[in-house]
Amino acid sequence: MIDSVVALSAYAPHLVASGIAPHAEALGRCWSLSRARLRHWQNRLQHLNTGAAHDATLVENTLADLFVDELATRVMAAVFVVSDDAQHVSDAGPIGRNIFLGHLEARQAALRLLVSGHLPEDSVILLDRLRRRVERWSDLLLGHLVVRFGCDEFAINPERARDFGAEQLEAGGAQRTLWDVSRQSLRAALVEFDAGEPLVEKIRDNLAKATLSWLPPALSEECDVLNPSWAISLLQPTRAFANLSGEDLAYWSSQARQC
Repeated sequence: MIDSVVALSAYAPHLVASGIAPHAEALGRCWSLSRARLRHWQNRLQHLNTGAAHDATLVENTLADLFVDELATRVMAAVFVVSDDAQHVSDAGPIGRNIFLGHLEARQAALRLLVSGHLPEDSVILLDRLRRRVERWSDLLLGHLVVRFGCDEFAINPERARDFGAEQLEAGGAQRTLWDVSRQSLRAALVEFDAGEPLVEKIRDNLAKATLSWLPPALSEECDVLNPSWAISLLQPTRAFANLSGEDLAYWSSQARQC
């Protein structure tokens, strides 16, 4: 997920300038996967908020998944909206905003759980630290987009995002170095939490691939902002979606229909 969200943020200005818009298949995948994941979180959080005794690991994993994935949700939604705005259409933007608002709703439920008193203090401290870390990284990855396109609504702290964005734009020809450092630092910051529950991890992987599937493979050569040693593989059309069993597909399809 980390490589995908960094790539989407870095390539976004080129996508907007070139008029490359998300295609219907990519949007459909992003929508269905995001809605199914949201329903999963809603069901899990509703159960956890009952106050009954729960396995601490289950609670930590659920909230950690939700907080970590918010990073990708914010960047994806922002790119969908600014892409639509540049083309004066309303195709990807409404989908991006809907996914974003659904994630915010789940986030609020997670925050209520954090302060409910149902969780061990060490779990609360760990998860709150993760939340703050993701918030800062969200603003960093959104920074240059906020400055270029004014998409403040997707930043946690728009002023902080603009400060990050100003520094990113000042990097000029050192963009590749800047993004390489950001990628490595983000990996280190989330190393404890980047692997979610097995089923959620499959959806996360498929969602990342769906989000990038509308980017042309030649982009890594045309737009020299990322190191091709890792970026070029992200844009290959042959990248397979994570294998979902019949049981997985039935579960996620049923969840999506209930949204």
